[in-house]
Amino acid sequence: MLSSATSIDRVLALNFHLNHGNSKGVSLLSGCIIECFSADPLPGKGLVPFEPNSDCDNNRHEHGFRRALATDKDSKALRLREQSRWQGGVIFGDIKWARGLLFLCGCWLPVEAKETVVERWALKVVATLPHEPDAFTQGLLLHDGYLYESTGLYGRSSLRKVDPESGEVVQRLALDPGYFGEGLERVGNRLIQLTWKEGLALVYDLDTLTLVQAHQYGGEGWGLCFDGESLWMSDGSATLYRRDPVDFSHQFSVTVMQQDWPRDRLNDLACVGDYIYANIWKEQRIVRIDKHNGRVDADIDASPLLALSGRPADPEAVLNGIAHDPQSNEFYLTGKHWPRMFRVRFVPTAR
Repeated sequence: MLSSATSIDRVLALNFHLNHGNSKGVSLLSGCIIECFSADPLPGKGLVPFEPNSDCDNNRHEHGFRRALATDKDSKALRLREQSRWQGGVIFGDIKWARGLLFLCGCWLPVEAKETVVERWALKVVATLPHEPDAFTQGLLLHDGYLYESTGLYGRSSLRKVDPESGEVVQRLALDPGYFGEGLERVGNRLIQLTWKEGLALVYDLDTLTLVQAHQYGGEGWGLCFDGESLWMSDGSATLYRRDPVDFSHQFSVTVMQQDWPRDRLNDLACVGDYIYANIWKEQRIVRIDKHNGRVDADIDASPLLALSGRPADPEAVLNGIAHDPQSNEFYLTGKHWPRMFRVRFVPTAR
């Protein structure tokens, strides 16, 4: 029950914000199921008791709050049908009637769930390895004892097969000068390489690095990883896109949130079980994301690698490139134009 004017004013302010200053409309408040009962609709407004939408999806992966549409309105009931995947609803007609509606309804607003606790992790360097300094690393993966690497920059982008111990490039394919290489992942005997602004996912034969296919997509391509069922793709925003591994069609999206703020600039990715590890562009950190709800639950400080990296004095020579070794549960990390690569373990720190 809303019993204080302060609580009511907060709800009114939220509704006003969601409707961008428009005093009329219907808004959706996340996680709130309201059952209101009033003898009569408000005069001239048709605001009446309603039932919350029963076919809501509990998969809460969209941005914090979204607008809903009224789909059935008469003198006895008004039903809200959500456009987003959030559950519950709040009805507001004209703002001047909202306060009275809240008092009349006897509505219950549940307390928001506690925000996800973000653990602070460090890393332990297990080995320091050589890395070709001409590689503007954008994507990295480990398979069958070799690293496969996608490098960027127009006119210099490539796909490489690398011996991780020596850093030797044992196979190299130069991309067309008009393509800027980005994220890289393996699905079966195929490698899939994103391009930055060209909207193409290039598909290669794993053994020969021969281009066999290409898929189109909208927007930019940044990072890519495969969880055994679906591909996950980043585009520099706070959104991760789940895609079909065969035809690259979009399945759905999840918004990444860190302590209730969108976590954007997601770059290279590594899928590990229920989690996605992501480099943050131009930050010396890696975050661990629960792929089911988009919540960041661990923030890994990778700044100690900067002093060890031997990187050039170039603002673009940032940390990027993450590959998981399932045998040892270690990670390979490097950066753009870094002459060194590191095999590391992620270690939770004491709170």
